[in-house]
Amino acid sequence: MNFSVAFEIFGAAMEGSHLLDLVGNAAPLIAFCAYLVKDIIWLRTLTIISAATWLLYLFSGSHILWLAAFWNAAFIVVNLGRISMEMRERFSVKLTPEERDVYASTFANLSPVEFHKLLAVGKWMNVEYGQNITEQGKPVENVMLVYQGMAAVLVNGTLARYVAPWEFVGEVSFLTSDKASATVSATEPMRVLAWPHKDLQKFLNTHLTVRFAMRAIMSENLAKKLRERG
Repeated sequence: MNFSVAFEIFGAAMEGSHLLDLVGNAAPLIAFCAYLVKDIIWLRTLTIISAATWLLYLFSGSHILWLAAFWNAAFIVVNLGRISMEMRERFSVKLTPEERDVYASTFANLSPVEFHKLLAVGKWMNVEYGQNITEQGKPVENVMLVYQGMAAVLVNGTLARYVAPWEFVGEVSFLTSDKASATVSATEPMRVLAWPHKDLQKFLNTHLTVRFAMRAIMSENLAKKLRERG
């Protein structure tokens, strides 16, 4: 039995019933659900299912809309290709134990591929005890995420708070382009992941998904600091 005969039999079985209407309504509903998910592979998978459901609906009627059928088939082919490329990229991403910690703690909203690209813009730095990470009133060169160690935040020479692991340093200057509002000095040896301002801004300008996620993470981190300050 070829496909055309099978569709004719299926269409005849559904004519005069509510099943055809159910299939027709299911297709846009699945497409609607696709835009609610964050993961791009799930989005494309649901889009494929939606397009396939549309094809089932179109071929079940007495008159086939070939133009609509063609474009839904094209959507399926394109999304299958993109899923294949995305899966290859994901399997090619190799993270070190440190990088996996950073991803799990701070950047889980990014895909592994997006996070790997963000890492390529940054660099790991070791900070010695007593070294100033930023100096009040001076330009800040990097956005830094503390991985290990702690630092004191000094405003006009007075201790304001401490910076702990998984907190950003220099994010305010990055967001506002202002000079450092405080001096941040390491109170013990530290390890930080640093992104030069210019390189990070250039990267975010061409990777909008990462840009929105990065700014949301920084804003949340800043809000946490303000709450702790009272």
